[in-house]
Formats: sequence, structure tokens, C-alpha cells
Amino acid sequence: MKFTLLATLLPATAFAQSQAVFDRATPVRFEGAGCPTSSPGIPPPTATFTPDNRAVTINYPAYNVTWPGPGQDKPCNVFFNILWPTGCTNLAVSPTNQGQTSNFSSGVRGTFRRTYDVQEARPGQATFNNSFTTNQPFRFGDRFVVRRTTAAGQNVRPFVFRSRLTLEGQNNAQTGNLRLNFTTISLSSTSC
Repeated sequence: MKFTLLATLLPATAFAQSQAVFDRATPVRFEGAGCPTSSPGIPPPTATFTPDNRAVTINYPAYNVTWPGPGQDKPCNVFFNILWPTGCTNLAVSPTNQGQTSNFSSGVRGTFRRTYDVQEARPGQATFNNSFTTNQPFRFGDRFVVRRTTAAGQNVRPFVFRSRLTLEGQNNAQTGNLRLNFTTISLSSTSC
């Protein structure tokens, strides 16, 4: 009976080792005014991984900027680790960002900038920008591919998601709010 159980588990283990996945053993770290982790009365952001560790959803309970007022430019950096299989790997990174703009008056402009930094991979970074001038929900699907050759014993490497929400207006009579609700980042890999 023990041999049957081992034979059943072996293919799943081998399959998991052939794919790049998020390392959930390392805590996700948040930095920046857009994603405070210890502010009174503000819930911290959370990261939830799928059971196969190929995707993570980041929920932002309080990531927004408002015009007028303080805090019209807020960054949020999220730090993960990726477990790479040994050998050459092509990794497709497919993030989806969802949020909304509201109370935009004429002349107010919002910007959502994000950079994905897969360290020690080529090309390594991808940057995307979107601008807003009207009230609207938004959902942006970004996608890019990186390549990395990993030696045995060097399989854990950093991944950083950097985002920035900015609002600009011409005077304090104008209003606007830009909010990011969540980001889901999915990984898909093939050997090269």
C-alpha cells in the first residue's frame, strides 16, 4: 500500500518542479504609502495564492489617491519570490489590475503606472501606464515574457511589483478619486 501511494504522489511532485511558481514559504512584503501595513484604522493589503502557486491576488483595501488633498501620489511595492525550475525557462507573466475612478471633474487627470521586475531574468522588467480623465471602472490585463537559465541550487529569485497612483488637478475646486482594488498575477512557464 505504501508503494502505491508513493507512485501516485511522484508524478505530481515532478510536475510541480518543472514549473515556475510563487514561493509561498517566503512572506509577501508590502512597502509604500499606497499599501500601509500598520496604520491605525486602515486594513493592510493581503496576498492570496492559488493552490498550485501559479497565481496570486493582492487585495488593496485602501490604495487610492484623492484630489484635492494630501497624498495625490502614492506608490506601493509588493515583494515576492519565484521558484524557478533548473535549466532554461520561458516565463509568461500575466497580471490583471482592477479599480475605478470617481468624482472626476473637468481638468483632473489620473495615472496608474506599474512595473513588474523579474530579477535576474531577461528582459527582466516591463512597465505599463494608463491615464484617466473621466469616471470609469478599469481592468487592465498586462502580459510579458522573460527568460532565465537557472543552475541547481539557485532556484529562488525575487519578483517585485511596483505600482504608483497619481492625481493632478489645476485648482482645489476640482475633485477626483483613483482607486486600485486588486491585482492578480498569473505565471505560466515552458522550458526553452
